[in-house]
Amino acid sequence: MMDLIKKQKFDIYLIILSTLTFTSYVFNLEYLVVAVFLVVGIYTVIFNKNPLNLIPIVMLSHMGNQNLSNEATTLKTALMVITIVLIVADAIKNRKFSTKGKLFYPFMIFIVLSILTFINSDDYKNTWYGLLQVLRFTATYMYLVNVLKDDKDNFINISKIFLYASLVVTAEMLYVLNTSTEPILNIIRTRQISLGWANLNVIIYPNLVSIPLVAYLVLNVKDKIYYMVLGSFSALGIFLTLSRSSILTLAVYAILLGVMVLIFYRKDIKKIIIPGIIYVVITGITMLYFEQDGIISGVINSFLDRDLGRFDDRWVLIERGIELFKEHPLFGFGGLYSSRVHLAEFGIKNYHNTFIQAMTLGVFGLVNLFYFMYQQVKVIIKDKDLFKYFVLIMLFGTGIVNGFFQPMYFYADYILFIAIFIALFEVKNQTY
Repeated sequence: MMDLIKKQKFDIYLIILSTLTFTSYVFNLEYLVVAVFLVVGIYTVIFNKNPLNLIPIVMLSHMGNQNLSNEATTLKTALMVITIVLIVADAIKNRKFSTKGKLFYPFMIFIVLSILTFINSDDYKNTWYGLLQVLRFTATYMYLVNVLKDDKDNFINISKIFLYASLVVTAEMLYVLNTSTEPILNIIRTRQISLGWANLNVIIYPNLVSIPLVAYLVLNVKDKIYYMVLGSFSALGIFLTLSRSSILTLAVYAILLGVMVLIFYRKDIKKIIIPGIIYVVITGITMLYFEQDGIISGVINSFLDRDLGRFDDRWVLIERGIELFKEHPLFGFGGLYSSRVHLAEFGIKNYHNTFIQAMTLGVFGLVNLFYFMYQQVKVIIKDKDLFKYFVLIMLFGTGIVNGFFQPMYFYADYILFIAIFIALFEVKNQTY
């Protein structure tokens, strides 16, 4: 029994954190996760533990509150203060900052461009927010690349972190649906699922990132059925959003992961046949149970009714961004948050496109985005572990495919995710 607990201790740790987060969300115990965050953080700093243990705390902390979308909330301030204090304490007590990292220069260029874009800004407040966002990205990356420790289980553990975070998202979505007085299918059909801590397009990012990582777990650990089932629960959250871009990303994942399995895991396919059959049976029975109330077909029909080929709303935003870019091609037109001003007439806060969002910093902003992506691939491809291909598939699916519909690289959560992966690869590459 003790050996089993020792082998699964990280899963147990994540299950406890996830359960606390969900409990906090359901019963409005908003400071429960904050208290855990503080205790685990202090323990990590005092005993110089691997900071990887703090990552799930950071990811889950804001998920335990139903009203975090309110920018004036005290909880946001508390989380920010605790995070800064812990990082500073850890840096002073335990760390030696000696590495700039491969993303240092792309981040620095973004900082410079975010300053220069003030020249054409129509709203200094929002442009200032954009600069602060880039500074935050840079500081997060610099911390991670200097403090994360190389460990043979890093890739497995980071995959589990994202998986369990995605399970919390799906669980909260199902809770909202189950407790609503409105018919479930109506809420799904009209895309009214609101968790209160981010909008529908953003809450699903952990799920999008986790899918290729679940595939890595299934192919590289013994408990294949367990992770297959959890992976399906994560994917369920994506389907519940009815997001065209997210479901398109899932389709791209399926194709690329299938090709990769045939190339690198042909000899191991026999190992997943029996677990795969059991998984299909479990999934089939579950779907038949829910289809008794027409839920499965209802969700599918709701998605198909979304007029999948209509992208007029997106093209309008792209055209607006290109018009502004032509007016101010050199220094951009106000920075990453200037869209709140330039798109006010549409009632939208961003261009829903990573590349157009980069153009708000001018031509150099767009060029630097590609340089930023190139540096990521350069770091990842250098590694010898097959995990790199799962991460590359994730980056292509989220950063490029989904990036045509959402400004992925300019959302704080997504950049945090990227910083974690790149830092882990860089730490390993420096060690060997």
